[in-house]
Amino acid sequence: MKTHMTITVTGDPPQVAKGEILARPHPNLPATGNQRSMPLVFAGVMMLALILVKSSKRHGWWVLLLVLSLTGGKPVQAAELPEILYPQVSLWDVPPAKATPPYNWLLNSGFTPPTPDNAYLTTTVNTPQDLTAYYSRPVFLDTFKSMDVTLTIWQVAPYVGGRYQAKRVYTKTIPKAVPFGVWSFTIPFSYTPTTPGTYFFQYTTNTPMSLTNSALVASDISRLLVKQPTKTLSIQAPKVVFPSTGSPAYQATTQTTPIDATDRINWTASQNVNLAHTSGVSVGFHGQASQQVNWDPARPGLSAALGATAGKAKATHDFHIGGLAAVDTNADAIALKPLIHSTQGLTETAKQLPAGRWKYDWTITPTKQTPKGLQLDLPNQKSMRNFTGVNNASGYIDDLSDAAVAFEIQGTGSLIKTLMQATAAGTPYAIKLDLIMENSQQAYTLVSNYAGITIAKPSVMLSVNAPDKLNWEFTRLELFDRKVNKPLDPVNIAVIDHYDVANWQLSVNLGATPSKKDFPFAILINDQRLDYDAPAAVIQTGRTEVETPPIDLRLQPTEDATTSLDSHWRAEITWTLTHTVEAGSL
Repeated sequence: MKTHMTITVTGDPPQVAKGEILARPHPNLPATGNQRSMPLVFAGVMMLALILVKSSKRHGWWVLLLVLSLTGGKPVQAAELPEILYPQVSLWDVPPAKATPPYNWLLNSGFTPPTPDNAYLTTTVNTPQDLTAYYSRPVFLDTFKSMDVTLTIWQVAPYVGGRYQAKRVYTKTIPKAVPFGVWSFTIPFSYTPTTPGTYFFQYTTNTPMSLTNSALVASDISRLLVKQPTKTLSIQAPKVVFPSTGSPAYQATTQTTPIDATDRINWTASQNVNLAHTSGVSVGFHGQASQQVNWDPARPGLSAALGATAGKAKATHDFHIGGLAAVDTNADAIALKPLIHSTQGLTETAKQLPAGRWKYDWTITPTKQTPKGLQLDLPNQKSMRNFTGVNNASGYIDDLSDAAVAFEIQGTGSLIKTLMQATAAGTPYAIKLDLIMENSQQAYTLVSNYAGITIAKPSVMLSVNAPDKLNWEFTRLELFDRKVNKPLDPVNIAVIDHYDVANWQLSVNLGATPSKKDFPFAILINDQRLDYDAPAAVIQTGRTEVETPPIDLRLQPTEDATTSLDSHWRAEITWTLTHTVEAGSL
């Protein structure tokens, strides 16, 4: 591989003797703060002024308006009809009449209950509901010729304290003429509700007389449920969840159209999800850990789903458990850029947990072929920290995030070789992340799913990567003083050796030019001097599991450079990598 070198000279020809010019040191000046502190000081002065002139109250209103404008309105969740029984109502704006004994053919007048056995009538918004009253009197009582029957309707709503209140929303009285000899008759009532919810209604009359009650007959309280059908239903829930212990449940919430839909919402889930309950506007859930391996690089975890139904409307939310996608790459790609891999969704999960120090550990687990396919060989699971060529395999962090726990696999080391050999054998490894946090009150754990990691062997077993171009800049004075300079950008040389036994040499030689004067510089590499008339210099050798030292490349002007008037020079150096392959190592 060849690297092109360019040298640029700046400044006028030297007018002084050899030497180095040093800048005069400046005296230390006292600190005077910085620009960022000034707005804070100004804000403090303004606040103090507001307090002195007693404007803090008005200022508080402006702050309140600002907060409201930033927060905005929040979506209203779908309502559900409460299963309200009569004793649950704690407050009546107009109390119902005390119910009288039911009709008895010998003794009592009374209303026939429209909702026997504590059942209820149902209807929908803006739909007329037939509430005809049925009244009967004893066969011996036919003295009265007319009666007034009143229908009273209350709507129920929650109030502070967790109980319910009933507010009268409708009342109507209908006179009824009662012919002689008629003991059972009806009074036609109808009601059209305009809002969904739970209603109570009662019939009363104060004109008939009976053997036991000469002033009032009142029915028991009956219920009317007014429903708002659900047209559309959607689910809001995290895209990724992590199996955990000690952690609060993840939350899934429904949105309906219309927002005051009253259908009961029922929940279902896939087999790898635990639901806290099966009905309600929202539900808590946990993802279950399993030994299933995710082999898909595009899927952050194991597939899971939540389902919800409300009346005829249905919704599904697909998500993933574990947050860890598979890795499918090759050593050539890692040689160009180290592999960095982590979970997805961990940053959002951390927002639900208290602050604390987390211990994390990446593990790799081999697989084995079975009649049912690849299975995890759990007894041989190991931590990544037991291998070389990997960074951030384990550690401690205070701010939990996906990026903070990401591991990095280098192009050399025992880990990539182990993973390549397992991939070639058809039994690749699976990776997994374990997290533990303890605070003063409770311990928390989070785990990812198992995800496969396959790394194919490189197409080139041995390679060297070097920069295509290197640039230097000298001044005339530096040329005159023959000062040694580093290139403007660092020199990064990477030797990738995928042989089981490393036995290579990296050598460098300077490209030929017509004359030394065409490039009046000497190259210094790792303290070795390289000239045109010198043979190629061996600057590095490779051994098994031995890290190669960094390359220190510099240029030193020769005597010919001090008299040259050129302002630019160019040359190239050639990097040559050779390897001695032992028998059986291919």
